[in-house]
Amino acid sequence: MTFSYTSGTTGNPKGAMLTHGNILSVVAVTNSLQYLKIYPSDVHLSYLPLAHIFEKVLMATFLLSGAKVGFYSGDVQKLTVDLADLKPTFFPSVPRLYSRMYDTMKGKLSKLTGFKQTLASYALSSKSYYLKNGSHYTHSIWDKLVFNQIQ
Repeated sequence: MTFSYTSGTTGNPKGAMLTHGNILSVVAVTNSLQYLKIYPSDVHLSYLPLAHIFEKVLMATFLLSGAKVGFYSGDVQKLTVDLADLKPTFFPSVPRLYSRMYDTMKGKLSKLTGFKQTLASYALSSKSYYLKNGSHYTHSIWDKLVFNQIQ
């Protein structure tokens, strides 16, 4: 199916041949996990390099599940615009980007004062509690009142 090239961090760079069976076995394991269900109504925003094995597996997983895949505009600086336009239900990414997004959200929340700050703190605590306990990640009230701009 593809060659995946290493950077050579532990030796000389090299290409590893991956078969359809290699990729499909990862997709099968991903789809069999109880905590990750991908449905035809799901949407994935592809912005990672298409040559990277992680993105190749993501593409195969989403497409074989019947989900939709959208591609970013090509400018990482406008990724938030692409996210707002496409509204992906899944956004697999790298830790650095998640950290940047988290810092931005925390920065916006820290600028709130008075009642808005109290409401946002309570909403964040509530959402965090449900996420940590595996219950649900949406909330009909907090999502509309507090998190609508972040989402």
